[in-house]
Amino acid sequence: MKRLLCVFVWLGVLGCALDPVSGTPKLVFVSEQQEVEAGDQAAAELEALLGIVRDPGLDAYIGAVGQRLAAQAPSRSYSYRFRVIDDEVPNAFALPGGHVYVSRGLLTITNDEAELANVMAHEIAHVALRHQARRQARAVGMGILTLPGLLVGGLIPGRLGDIVSAPFAVAGMGAMASYSRDQEREADRVGQQLAADAGYDPAAMARFLVTMGRDSELAGKEQRELGFFAAHPATPSRIVDAIRASEKIEWTFRAGLTSSRLEFLFEFEGMLVGQNPADGIFRGQRFLHPDMRFTVAFPEQWKTFNSRRSVGALNEKGTAQLMLERAARGDDPREAATAFIQAAQQQVNLVVARIEARRINGLSALRAQAIADTQRGRLPLDLTWVELDGSIYLISGLVSDEYTDDDRALFDSVADSFRALTSKERESIRKTEIAVRLAEAGESLERFCSRTGNAWDVTRTAVANALESDATLTAGDVLKIAIERDYP
Repeated sequence: MKRLLCVFVWLGVLGCALDPVSGTPKLVFVSEQQEVEAGDQAAAELEALLGIVRDPGLDAYIGAVGQRLAAQAPSRSYSYRFRVIDDEVPNAFALPGGHVYVSRGLLTITNDEAELANVMAHEIAHVALRHQARRQARAVGMGILTLPGLLVGGLIPGRLGDIVSAPFAVAGMGAMASYSRDQEREADRVGQQLAADAGYDPAAMARFLVTMGRDSELAGKEQRELGFFAAHPATPSRIVDAIRASEKIEWTFRAGLTSSRLEFLFEFEGMLVGQNPADGIFRGQRFLHPDMRFTVAFPEQWKTFNSRRSVGALNEKGTAQLMLERAARGDDPREAATAFIQAAQQQVNLVVARIEARRINGLSALRAQAIADTQRGRLPLDLTWVELDGSIYLISGLVSDEYTDDDRALFDSVADSFRALTSKERESIRKTEIAVRLAEAGESLERFCSRTGNAWDVTRTAVANALESDATLTAGDVLKIAIERDYP
């Protein structure tokens, strides 16, 4: 009994909130104000990690659609905020307290305002129904306190914790926005009703799910694990459920904020598609950063990740990882290494086993092997500091098992792959943007793509525009395409 009481005290608030939709009591452990505070903190972290699309016109449009929907949501003490995340993977999610996000990747495959509204309404439903708070209540009951990456960061303080948890940061944000199957069904039902109450066709949710499923199949397994598909699988049964739900909803059409498909798609004209060169790009396992002017290659078959803070890779088993980040400004790797080691030793017992100066592709560098004693055990670290153009970059490798000669050789090869970007490589990096074009009478998608200089192939163009690959177009059909442009 004492232990149970301590849990209640630790959580701060225990109560049964009355669900404003069903009218039934739901067990929650946090107040709405605590949700707002937690959501604000998570939002700041996420936006710093992934970045926000800086387009005032697009911001205003997404915000206006969101507020029209939020006006129909169950009453809460939340101030809803809607943003576009700078992520090429189709995704949408909500954080506690009213932060709702859609990615530019999701906007790329959305074909009318009603589809967009249904997706956003689904996320608003998660917030209004307090699904995060209810999920926390169940998690505490099962003894699940945190995510693996966030747990690691908590057990290993300071810079070492940042390095260890880096690969899990984006996944951790996604997991914050994941829900149970029952909660997803509830958000589907309530979200379609919210969209209908705002004057949008609730059947548009099913249309979007079909396109999302096609896009996910085209993109492959890795994107399915990362994007909207992971938590919102477009299974045939779910599409059927969305169709059936829409048939039962009574609604009255209200004109959207855009009056036509042409006007809707023009909201995204010039929006970035695919990788953002400003954050660096992957070509296979080689990473190239045009602004910082470096390149580095990660091991074959390792799963790569990239954020605005770091770039790296995990092996298939998740037992080894590599990460590169800009650690400091300066031209002395030894000075940067000394500062890092001294700071780390203030946090954990860090023993440096080996340290040596070296040259990497003509660049001044320092290589070290160390062992950190942490709450999760002994953690072998392989660290390389290298200077380029007045910045010190840190390449860190670590393994969860014994550090072997093979690990050392592999980490060494990655460090040795770091070099300055050549002028030819820099010039080869281009950006890809959304453009809107009109079809001519009777032309095929293949002919249309060729005539418009579309960077997408026929299949990608068909999926993005909710068409079949063998479609015959009519005069004036409005399609979105991708145009490659020079990266400044």
